[in-house]
Amino acid sequence: MTSLVQPDVSSVLEKACQDYPLIAAFDLDETLINGDCAQLWLQFLMEQGWDGAARAYDQCCVLMESYNNGHMNMERYMSVWLQPLHGKTLNELQSLLTLFVDQWIAPRIFTEARAQLQHHIAQGHLPVIISASPDFLVNAIGRSLAVSDCIGIVVSLDKGVISGQCQYPISYREGKIECLQQWLKAMNYPSLGKAVGYFYSDSHNDLPLMKLVPNPCAVNPNPQLAETAQQLGWPINYWGQSASVI
Repeated sequence: MTSLVQPDVSSVLEKACQDYPLIAAFDLDETLINGDCAQLWLQFLMEQGWDGAARAYDQCCVLMESYNNGHMNMERYMSVWLQPLHGKTLNELQSLLTLFVDQWIAPRIFTEARAQLQHHIAQGHLPVIISASPDFLVNAIGRSLAVSDCIGIVVSLDKGVISGQCQYPISYREGKIECLQQWLKAMNYPSLGKAVGYFYSDSHNDLPLMKLVPNPCAVNPNPQLAETAQQLGWPINYWGQSASVI
């Protein structure tokens, strides 16, 4: 059986009195899905024989080596990652996106992740995915999970065409806080501390946001996050490996 992360009851009761749905925020890569969707997308394009995908993938793999130490240059990564897509429109990518999500992502969605999303929905909470992956991938995967509210790195368009740049702020590390605050303001929510009750993530890169949320949960955490979660008494959930909650 799947074990669901149990929230801090006092925090939930306090926020349940508000007149807006409490937000349960989820990271995407290695949290809801087994893998990194941006890297998987490049592998998918390679399989499709897409020009420049192999070169971009190799360069992005090198840049990803600095992710675990928190010093990844996300602007540089996105610039390289977008190279095979220069001059394309999002409409041109729709059929590929559908195939990618159906064949490459759907089998990687953790069963426990689906259950936790449904648990929050049943509680009247609003699930929001916030990821350091490109927005059009995050949105497409969100749709497959029936999550309509998604935040990702916004890919810049020039008259509808992918320009090869991304917009700021970038939803990575502290940038996730800024992006989420902007989204909350646009949605007429109150401050982050009053609106977001939960945040699930696998990475220490999300610690800035996790520390602002009353009910953070580490999911399949990397060593740095696991250490912090244990020190602070946060729940640690292993999805796709076991149903136990530490």
